[in-house]
Amino acid sequence: MKKPKVLVVASTYPFNCKDPQPRFIQNFSDSLVPHCDLHVLVPSGKNVDAFFDSAQSHKVHRFRYFFRRFELLTGRDGLIANLRSMPILITLLPLFALSQFFWLIWVVRRNGIDIVNAHWIIPQGVIAALARPLLGKDVKLIVTSHGGDLFALKGKLLRFFKRWTLHRVDRVTVVSQAMKEVCVKHFQIDPSKIVVRSMGVDLTHTFFSRSMPQAGRLIFVGRLVPKKGLLILLEAMRTLKSEGDNYALSVVGGGYHLNTYRDQARKLEIEDAVEFVGAINNELIPQMLSEAEVAIFPFVVAGDGDQEGLGLTTVEAMGCGCVVIASALDAVKDVVKHGETGFLFEPGDSAGLARLIKYVMETMSAEDKQKMTLYAREYALKNFDKTVVAQEYAEVYESLLREKSQYE
Repeated sequence: MKKPKVLVVASTYPFNCKDPQPRFIQNFSDSLVPHCDLHVLVPSGKNVDAFFDSAQSHKVHRFRYFFRRFELLTGRDGLIANLRSMPILITLLPLFALSQFFWLIWVVRRNGIDIVNAHWIIPQGVIAALARPLLGKDVKLIVTSHGGDLFALKGKLLRFFKRWTLHRVDRVTVVSQAMKEVCVKHFQIDPSKIVVRSMGVDLTHTFFSRSMPQAGRLIFVGRLVPKKGLLILLEAMRTLKSEGDNYALSVVGGGYHLNTYRDQARKLEIEDAVEFVGAINNELIPQMLSEAEVAIFPFVVAGDGDQEGLGLTTVEAMGCGCVVIASALDAVKDVVKHGETGFLFEPGDSAGLARLIKYVMETMSAEDKQKMTLYAREYALKNFDKTVVAQEYAEVYESLLREKSQYE
């Protein structure tokens, strides 16, 4: 069977090599190249480096939706968070949607695309479903949800669009078992139509241990948005400091809320124990993870329902040899197995988090830590390495092509 021609459509994709935006869509696309003829359709932005795109292993199409200096919908904290922080950007949404709609049709028809894989139900999935009648009768459509688009966006109209879209695609892929259950229970999607498959992590060449961890070093990595739960970690650090513990925490990540968290650290009188590194080049994160003894991910359900779809940063930390502590959201349990690949605590329980940190740092033996981190890395390699994920997505694509051939 010939390689399928696949178009990945997304809104989160780095503008240049120094852009701190998450790279999971770029990495996902790179890993698919051996399996298909791949094209990617993503938004433009004011800091786009054309050379960066030309250096990719796949063809990147960037659509313009306004004057370049004002193309601010994507980047930084992501489309939804950017809208919340700068409501004026909502005026750009119609232009964004129209431009993506027409570019999607143009790229599909010009390049003979077989399969469109739209990442995020809103807006990419909705736009792809609307465009479908104009794509060609044999083009298959997959929507991949990463969590926030499924769990949040709860207004009646948004729920209608999500349900309408999910019922008009050939496959729905979600990054955790918990998300599949939501699709079945709340949107009445046929379970056989849903594939549970995370994004992949390069655990061989990127996320691996580079050095011995520094004793007492803790790390948090993630966008500084409410669902990441950083406030819970800061409160746990205050508890630990009041008990005489002198642990050092590095907070890696940026966004509109960075100064809010810095102010909170000052109010809690823990600023001497917490270093806010800010947003950094993605290439530097593996080294920082390797230098930490414990990586902490205190995810919570935000006020609007937004929550982690999986927590891919936990996989990255496992790859770099950290002991992982995370909150026990259902989706996170696909990665963190309590007492085996890491430790779990109740979401929002800062006291419970403080106790776990103290246990790992003071009670757990070096031998037990090494045993856990080695097993965690092995588990991550088996289930979340980018080559494993790419192969499974390739099988999904091939199954769709086989279904297509039944009608030819």
